[in-house]
Amino acid sequence: MKKLYTLCLVGICTGAIAAVMLRDSNAADSDPRVKKIEDRSISGLKVPVPTSADAEAALVKREKELEDKGRLLKEREEQIAVEEDRLKIRIDEYQKLHDEITQLQNNNKKDGKELLQRLVKTFQTMAPKKASAVLTVMADDLAV
Repeated sequence: MKKLYTLCLVGICTGAIAAVMLRDSNAADSDPRVKKIEDRSISGLKVPVPTSADAEAALVKREKELEDKGRLLKEREEQIAVEEDRLKIRIDEYQKLHDEITQLQNNNKKDGKELLQRLVKTFQTMAPKKASAVLTVMADDLAV
């Protein structure tokens, strides 16, 4: 009787365990709310830990990448500095040209005013009939 009782108890426990496992596997497949854990470190599963040689190799690789980026950055900075110098030279040249053009315009304005004053003085001293004859053949911008 004891054997029968023990066998029944073992059978019931085995059946219960199988039912729970079957239910869990079916529930995980059919229930959309169940999420699979992709990060094994969270799930408690063993995660491969890199060896010190692998970590050192990764660090050496990263250092080389950083040195390459640093070298490229330094080269670009030097190129930018050269271009800045070229731009400063061009800006200075353009500023000199601008100053020269401004000076020429001022001289032209001054010469134009002097010419106009001489014309006015000449016409004031002329006889009216002679002045009217000259004004008819003169350019319109000067005659006005």
